[in-house]
Amino acid sequence: MRTPHNCRRMVVCWCPKCQHEMDIVCRENDRVYCPHDNTEMEQHWWKRYPRAATQWSDADAVVVFKKPDGTFSYPAVNTKPTPDGCERIVMRSLREVERHERVANVRSEIAWFDRGTANGHDTKSLPPLPFSVR
Repeated sequence: MRTPHNCRRMVVCWCPKCQHEMDIVCRENDRVYCPHDNTEMEQHWWKRYPRAATQWSDADAVVVFKKPDGTFSYPAVNTKPTPDGCERIVMRSLREVERHERVANVRSEIAWFDRGTANGHDTKSLPPLPFSVR
């Protein structure tokens, strides 16, 4: 669904002359000029974010040891050597961690912890919202 031309929203404007980029609230048909050289700026309606790595490095990988009886052991650091008789499982993406959660019936703090609120999957009660929801 396309928004009407008269709707204002946050847009990333880019200057083709000096490469300056800024966020501004404007309409689709508004003309925005660069504050540095007064050139008309291009509107980019989708902000360009650098892509995050989908594969985690060795330092960020999650390591789990599968014991011979089928249970799992979770080392405190991923550099710990594999114990005798255990299988080393290295997970290098969130998708692999989520798959392991389903198989082992566990939850990962990496996937479920919210740094903004400091709440995890095991938070018993959440603080009340600062505003009313209708």
